[in-house]
Amino acid sequence: MNLTGGLSRDEALQGIEQALPEVRDLLQLPQLALSTSGASIDFIGARRQRRPQRIKLDLSEDELTGGGVTRLSVLQRYRDQQPSDGIPTYSLLETLAEKPR
Repeated sequence: MNLTGGLSRDEALQGIEQALPEVRDLLQLPQLALSTSGASIDFIGARRQRRPQRIKLDLSEDELTGGGVTRLSVLQRYRDQQPSDGIPTYSLLETLAEKPR
Protein backbone atom coordinates (compact mmCIF):
# COMPACT_ATOMS: atom_id res chain seq x y z
CA MET A 1 0.00 0.00 0.00
CA ASN A 2 1.41 3.36 -0.96
CA LEU A 3 0.56 5.94 1.68
CA THR A 4 -0.65 9.25 0.26
CA GLY A 5 -1.74 12.62 1.55
CA GLY A 6 0.98 12.80 4.18
CA LEU A 7 -0.27 9.74 6.08
CA SER A 8 2.59 8.17 8.02
CA ARG A 9 3.15 4.45 8.46
CA ASP A 10 2.27 4.70 12.16
CA GLU A 11 -0.97 6.54 11.37
CA ALA A 12 -1.90 3.91 8.77
CA LEU A 13 -1.21 1.09 11.23
CA GLN A 14 -3.31 2.85 13.86
CA GLY A 15 -6.22 3.15 11.41
CA ILE A 16 -5.92 -0.51 10.43
CA GLU A 17 -5.79 -1.57 14.07
CA GLN A 18 -8.91 0.45 14.89
CA ALA A 19 -10.85 -1.06 11.97
CA LEU A 20 -9.98 -4.71 12.62
CA PRO A 21 -12.37 -5.40 15.55
CA GLU A 22 -15.36 -4.27 13.48
CA VAL A 23 -14.20 -6.33 10.50
CA ARG A 24 -13.61 -9.36 12.77
CA ASP A 25 -17.16 -9.09 14.15
CA LEU A 26 -18.68 -8.49 10.72
CA LEU A 27 -16.94 -11.55 9.25
CA GLN A 28 -17.46 -13.56 12.44
CA LEU A 29 -13.82 -14.56 12.67
CA PRO A 30 -12.46 -15.89 15.98
CA GLN A 31 -9.24 -13.90 15.57
CA LEU A 32 -8.24 -10.91 13.42
CA ALA A 33 -5.54 -8.62 14.76
CA LEU A 34 -2.51 -6.58 13.78
CA SER A 35 0.71 -8.41 14.64
CA THR A 36 2.91 -6.89 17.33
CA SER A 37 5.50 -5.95 14.68
CA GLY A 38 2.87 -4.27 12.48
CA ALA A 39 4.15 -6.25 9.51
CA SER A 40 1.06 -8.44 9.14
CA ILE A 41 -2.54 -9.08 10.08
CA ASP A 42 -2.96 -12.42 11.85
CA PHE A 43 -6.28 -14.22 11.54
CA ILE A 44 -8.04 -17.50 12.10
CA GLY A 45 -10.62 -18.02 9.40
CA ALA A 46 -13.74 -20.05 8.87
CA ARG A 47 -11.79 -23.33 8.81
CA ARG A 48 -10.63 -22.69 12.40
CA GLN A 49 -6.98 -23.50 11.81
CA ARG A 50 -4.81 -24.16 14.84
CA ARG A 51 -2.28 -21.50 13.92
CA PRO A 52 -3.20 -18.03 12.73
CA GLN A 53 -2.70 -17.27 9.04
CA ARG A 54 -0.99 -14.04 7.97
CA ILE A 55 -1.74 -11.24 5.58
CA LYS A 56 1.52 -9.41 4.94
CA LEU A 57 1.40 -5.61 5.13
CA ASP A 58 3.74 -3.65 2.89
CA LEU A 59 3.30 0.05 3.63
CA SER A 60 5.41 2.56 1.74
CA GLU A 61 5.61 6.32 2.28
CA ASP A 62 7.88 6.97 -0.70
CA GLU A 63 7.05 4.44 -3.40
CA LEU A 64 7.32 5.81 -6.91
CA THR A 65 4.39 4.75 -9.07
CA GLY A 66 4.20 5.42 -12.77
CA GLY A 67 0.69 4.31 -13.62
CA GLY A 68 -1.18 6.30 -11.03
CA VAL A 69 -4.21 5.24 -9.08
CA THR A 70 -7.59 4.35 -10.51
CA ARG A 71 -10.97 3.46 -8.97
CA LEU A 72 -12.35 -0.01 -9.57
CA SER A 73 -15.82 -1.18 -8.72
CA VAL A 74 -16.35 -3.92 -6.17
CA LEU A 75 -18.19 -6.97 -7.48
CA GLN A 76 -21.59 -7.43 -5.85
CA ARG A 77 -21.32 -11.04 -4.66
CA TYR A 78 -23.48 -11.02 -1.53
CA ARG A 79 -27.02 -9.86 -0.84
CA ASP A 80 -25.97 -7.95 2.28
CA GLN A 81 -23.00 -6.25 0.62
CA GLN A 82 -23.12 -2.48 0.82
CA PRO A 83 -23.00 -0.55 -2.49
CA SER A 84 -19.64 1.03 -3.24
CA ASP A 85 -18.33 3.84 -5.42
CA GLY A 86 -15.27 1.68 -5.96
CA ILE A 87 -11.93 1.49 -4.25
CA PRO A 88 -8.67 3.24 -5.11
CA THR A 89 -6.17 0.79 -6.56
CA TYR A 90 -3.11 0.69 -8.74
CA SER A 91 -3.75 0.68 -12.46
CA LEU A 92 -3.45 -2.63 -14.31
CA LEU A 93 -0.24 -1.37 -15.94
CA GLU A 94 1.29 -0.59 -12.54
CA THR A 95 0.27 -3.98 -11.15
CA LEU A 96 1.81 -5.83 -14.11
CA ALA A 97 5.00 -3.77 -13.88
CA GLU A 98 5.32 -4.63 -10.17
CA LYS A 99 5.28 -8.38 -10.82
CA PRO A 100 8.79 -8.66 -12.39
CA ARG A 101 10.48 -6.39 -9.80
